[in-house]
Amino acid sequence: MSTWGHHARRLTADEIDRYDRFGDVCGAAPKCQLLATCQISYEYRTGQRGRITISNRRACDGHAGKFAAKHGITIADAPDTEPASMGIIATAAAAWPAPPTELVTVRRCGNQWMTTFYSLRGMTAGTGWLPSLPADVALAEITQHTETMLAADHRLVPLGPWQLTGDGRARVPVAKAEDVDAWAHHRWAVTVHLDGSYRPMWVATAMLGPAFKVRTWALGHTNMDRDRALRTTPGEMGPSWTLGEWTRTGDTASTTATYRSVA
Repeated sequence: MSTWGHHARRLTADEIDRYDRFGDVCGAAPKCQLLATCQISYEYRTGQRGRITISNRRACDGHAGKFAAKHGITIADAPDTEPASMGIIATAAAAWPAPPTELVTVRRCGNQWMTTFYSLRGMTAGTGWLPSLPADVALAEITQHTETMLAADHRLVPLGPWQLTGDGRARVPVAKAEDVDAWAHHRWAVTVHLDGSYRPMWVATAMLGPAFKVRTWALGHTNMDRDRALRTTPGEMGPSWTLGEWTRTGDTASTTATYRSVA
């Protein structure tokens, strides 16, 4: 296989720490279990149409050195800040002057009620059914059930009153509760604990209130203990969060936090 565009760089301290917490070792050789300290990359063609694909792999010092020597390149220093990893939609949303809002509509569809989400400036983001609510239920009651569902499943709140469209439908603009001024000063209950529901994983959770969907961050499952989980939490949650002092109880710790969207 012909390859080109070979590049190698050192990982940042945060990247090395995260790979270690999630057990991601060197990926440059199948049996290598050493800590990843570098990233190696190259381009190659795939498929009958010859699409260009970029391969990025984690590598230990030894395998990164062999890769650099083979292709006559120098291993670059780690960047000053960790490279961004947002997808194209998240990148576009982050560039908007205000937090993106969604529009929710409810309407009858056969013998049930359907909700439709419109977001990202008009694109349909998804549809869903309102369970256990027959089509003969009054529209006003449907909107109340919809608001409860939006908070519990998506942490969305209305930005104004529902608008009746005259054709048996209702609609309302919504946004994430944490991006709305009315909730900006509410403190979140944050907990760090070892979750064993699927596999042992240290997680951080933040709850704005009992009516809202909980936010969850995975912190790691390898070489972890409570203290390392606490040191990791601010970085995983991001700069929008201001955490208070931790209260430690066994393998669990709790605090409160405020959220402020960072442009």
